[in-house]
Amino acid sequence: MRALQKGSAKFAALWDRHEVAKRFEDHKRLIHPQLGPIEVDCQALFTEDQSQALLVLTAPPHSAGYEKLKLLGVLGRERFAQVERS
Repeated sequence: MRALQKGSAKFAALWDRHEVAKRFEDHKRLIHPQLGPIEVDCQALFTEDQSQALLVLTAPPHSAGYEKLKLLGVLGRERFAQVERS
């Protein structure tokens, strides 16, 4: 980082401003062992002192991710044997 600050006055000026943004919303892809990829939206909720965060994962209604999350609610922690396909 020091090399960047020495090599670029613009970088040094931006770094000195310490403008930091937190991403409160994001899009994530979870990989489930039986259901495969699940596309979800992720929102972070922070406590007042920001010492803890709660991540809320949701999927748009009627999307593939939504249907997979509903299926997980039914399946719970059940494990199913993998069927080999030829």
